[in-house]
Amino acid sequence: MFHFSGAPAAAPTSKFPGISSADFEQLQPIRISASISDLAIVSMNYFLVSDYRKLVHLVEVQIGYDKSRVIVPSNAGSMCMISANCAAVALVNDQALQYITINDDKLTLGETVCVNGNIRGISAISDAQLVVSYVEPPAVELINQQGYPIKKVDNKSVGKEIFMHPLFLTVSSDKCYIFVSDYDGHTVIMLTQNLQLLKSFSDITLLKSPRGITTLNDKVLICGGGSDNIVLLDPSSGQMSAILEAKDGVDRPLALAFCNETKTLYVSNCNKSDILRFRLQ
Repeated sequence: MFHFSGAPAAAPTSKFPGISSADFEQLQPIRISASISDLAIVSMNYFLVSDYRKLVHLVEVQIGYDKSRVIVPSNAGSMCMISANCAAVALVNDQALQYITINDDKLTLGETVCVNGNIRGISAISDAQLVVSYVEPPAVELINQQGYPIKKVDNKSVGKEIFMHPLFLTVSSDKCYIFVSDYDGHTVIMLTQNLQLLKSFSDITLLKSPRGITTLNDKVLICGGGSDNIVLLDPSSGQMSAILEAKDGVDRPLALAFCNETKTLYVSNCNKSDILRFRLQ
């Protein structure tokens, strides 16, 4: 049963679903020796892979090969680009985040910054402000680059159990909204940039155990970790549609990233070395 809660939806800005599996051309997968935690687009030629084995890889798209890698202090989890040459990686066992600098085709470790809980997800609002998710207890928090808290939202502050196990986060292209995948709640939660709760979306028949999450224009793409699919969410209408499924090679998807320049979607499956690639036609 589809569930949508929050303020009344605005009129859809484009026809939904509008995108289906027929709109994607499957490209040759990229195989990388990594225990993949997350993906992040650096440019049309490079993307980053966070590796739970305390590594971060810079991968060149054309040759599917590590151009550079760095060892981080703890298990590398969720990651995000802050600027064209700086990324932040969640260190899930250290309650910290690690900055990484990208110079041409070389990675360099930057500062390690402590955060205020058991970090899982991370995304950038700006070059000075990050949003992170925590578990035990579940919460989402705005922090500055030094890790100092700006504002936090949790179940107590909203007056109901909205968060169960928040994992990945993404920020809309206009930086106005934050979307959180809640693994145990089987929901996607929509917040304002100031962490005001707007809406929550769920359809247990379609989206189970959501993990990686990213934006595609005014829509949101989510990994259905328990439903073996990639789901497209239209936040304005609350509608969801599975655009890639098991028949497309999607098997317990964990992380995804979309390159706007090449219109290429990258998907990593849990415990698999192959990174699937799909080009939007």
